[in-house]
Amino acid sequence: MKNSRDQSPETIVDHWADHFNNGNLERLLDMYQEEATLLPTFSPNLLSTPKQIEEYFVRTIEHQASVIIDAGTTIKKKFSENMYVMTGFYIFYFGNNHKREFKSRFTFLIDLSTEKPIQHHHSSQISESLF
Repeated sequence: MKNSRDQSPETIVDHWADHFNNGNLERLLDMYQEEATLLPTFSPNLLSTPKQIEEYFVRTIEHQASVIIDAGTTIKKKFSENMYVMTGFYIFYFGNNHKREFKSRFTFLIDLSTEKPIQHHHSSQISESLF
């Protein structure tokens, strides 16, 4: 992966989606810091080790999952020179025919000062509004 310092937070999110959609597990996992946490869309557990994160993505990719990011909803917040939060919406699809879709929201905590920029990733399905 390119040095994160040479990339924008938007590019990091785009690369994440590309690696996920191409089933490129190695490149996807290379984006997560060793101490990264993942609160995934399709598991009730907080994942806090590289092995847990890998096992989750192996299972998800095996189910022919793909994702489309709704770039029009993405919000970027800068916290310091290299620290950003990217949050917005995406849709997960399963199977080649895209019959099953899951509208979801995401938050990435991105540190551009490291080779592995993702410190935290939270993803959850969007449920019907109660109010």
